[in-house]
Amino acid sequence: MRFIFLIFFLNLFLNCLGTVTNNQKERSNQLYSKGLYKEAGVIYDSLLRDGNYSKNILYRMAYISERFNRYGEAIFFLRKTAIEYGDKEAEERIHILMDKSGLEGVMADDRLGYYDYINRNTLYIVLTLIFVTALLGLYYWKSRNIKVLKNLFGLLIADAIIISGLIYSNYLMPARCVIISNTAFYESPSYASQSKTEAPVPGSIMKIKEKKDIWCEVSLNNKNYWIPFFTVREF
Repeated sequence: MRFIFLIFFLNLFLNCLGTVTNNQKERSNQLYSKGLYKEAGVIYDSLLRDGNYSKNILYRMAYISERFNRYGEAIFFLRKTAIEYGDKEAEERIHILMDKSGLEGVMADDRLGYYDYINRNTLYIVLTLIFVTALLGLYYWKSRNIKVLKNLFGLLIADAIIISGLIYSNYLMPARCVIISNTAFYESPSYASQSKTEAPVPGSIMKIKEKKDIWCEVSLNNKNYWIPFFTVREF
């Protein structure tokens, strides 16, 4: 009996939570349609941080940020759209914004973003590996061909390597962030430390190595630097 009541109240809580989220989305869309972009942006940002967002919301956040000349944040939302939804138009829009804003500096390795693409498709990749391996195993079981057995062993080794990479990208890889505003590189977590002459381009994706107070240590081209945490937004 207690278990039934627990299920009932849990279901009621989830329904209420879903209703609140839908009301927030409806309210933010109304504000956006009326041109009240700042107010809509506050609600969209709250939804984003709670994980309740869509490609449309990310595009709207990018538009709002661009409208108020926050080009770094606009690039963050476009990068998130491109990575999570495979949207090529978002990538093209990033380059337009880079030219429009005149942002200059050292560009990080864009390949870091592809790890997120791999993470999103992990299930499909694993199922494909299992399917192909099973087909080859079935073929060997019927034919008893030694060449097929060698291919099967090679495929199993490849499976192990790919699955190891998936485990790394999903669970072991350092956190990643996008630079959202102009900043300098520092040798240590202090404004009193010597800053480097090169600077990261807003919109660059970087690894976060460590966090300390208002600072985070990032990695670029196998070198570590410190930058203020408020100049980045973590994925």
